[in-house]
Amino acid sequence: MKKSHKILIGIFGILIVVGFVLGAVVFMRDIQKPQNKILPEIVDRFRNELIARGVERDGHPIERFDALLLMRAFPGLREADFDSVETYEGEYAYDKEELKFQRNVSGSVSTIEKTVSNEGYETLLENLSKRLGMSVSSMEAAIDLIDAIDIPSDLAGHIASKRDLVVVHDPRPLFAITSPLTVRGQARGTWYFEGTFPIMLVDWDGKIIAQSYASALLNPNDPTSTWMTEDFVPFEGTIEFQDPSWDADFSRRGTLIFQKDNPSGLPEYDDALEIPILFKQLKPITSFEACADAGYPIMESYPEQCRTPDGRLFVKNLADGTSGVKGTILLGPTCPVMREPPEPECSDKPIQGAFIVQNVIGSAEYARFRTDTNGRFLVHLPAGEYSIIWENPLGPGIQGHLVNVIAGETSEYTITFDTGIR
Repeated sequence: MKKSHKILIGIFGILIVVGFVLGAVVFMRDIQKPQNKILPEIVDRFRNELIARGVERDGHPIERFDALLLMRAFPGLREADFDSVETYEGEYAYDKEELKFQRNVSGSVSTIEKTVSNEGYETLLENLSKRLGMSVSSMEAAIDLIDAIDIPSDLAGHIASKRDLVVVHDPRPLFAITSPLTVRGQARGTWYFEGTFPIMLVDWDGKIIAQSYASALLNPNDPTSTWMTEDFVPFEGTIEFQDPSWDADFSRRGTLIFQKDNPSGLPEYDDALEIPILFKQLKPITSFEACADAGYPIMESYPEQCRTPDGRLFVKNLADGTSGVKGTILLGPTCPVMREPPEPECSDKPIQGAFIVQNVIGSAEYARFRTDTNGRFLVHLPAGEYSIIWENPLGPGIQGHLVNVIAGETSEYTITFDTGIR
């Protein structure tokens, strides 16, 4: 046999042995994995809910979530939970109390190398199920597992202790809420009275922000549908509130309280479920555009105006450039009898003082300005109609004077406030 033939046979032999070894390794790894695989739809629900809550807390990362970002969003996650969790270009390994990333693909490094893959979420779910001793045989169980890593243990214990009496499906713990808020869930019939029970929203200091009621959802086509039962009855309710994040020193955290209706008033029959929530941080409203983007009502005026819940009014600027009003503000008459020709000492006198600019629609204050010793002023305003009011009038001048601002122009007016002298 030729020497070259022997070399080729040797190479093929080595490849066969290597292939056999690799196949055995894969086989052993597969048989070591748990045989009771989690259903794909449960894994999908777990992944989607985990990502949704993470985005709610920290925004949407450009390259999705890796282990570090998930642990930052969910304080109950540990590094050990990510052992063997697959990524798009490798997997995590927890060894000697340290989480490491092991890259297992060749080529250039991409920005998603550490991003948890779909398979990785399944492994993460399996790891969490083992550590917490919680079964994940249903989608609801997967959500309960997320709740366990999402909130402090004392709050998780409180919610679990009420699970046989009342269960809240929406909002989930620590979700960011806005007004109006719709709550949904189910409660035993004994939690209701006349088909309703109270709900209350408090801030971080326990101050009551809003109160409302949740009502039992009964089937109108089923004559046996009733809240007077010991079984679970679904409920729904709406609570409206003014977002307390208007206050600069306000904490984002609050509590939504689902109270058992207790018509007897006896304290031994009181009960409640408390769900921690976050008040969604709204962008500061400083312009008509920001007001409109926040969804606040726009008035049919010219130009359009938008009002925030705390009463601030913003006017749409119709054109680029500076617009406003300038001129002189006078006080007159100053003599009881006007003569012809007019006497100089009886001429209208300039006012030096403070003035308020109000929107004609709604009478909301828009700006303030002061005149100089000659009564002259200049104030920049968006296009629209305004009323100029003297802050401390000496006479009937409190009624104010109308001015019209044209987009891109500075209108000029001579305004005279009446002294009432005749």
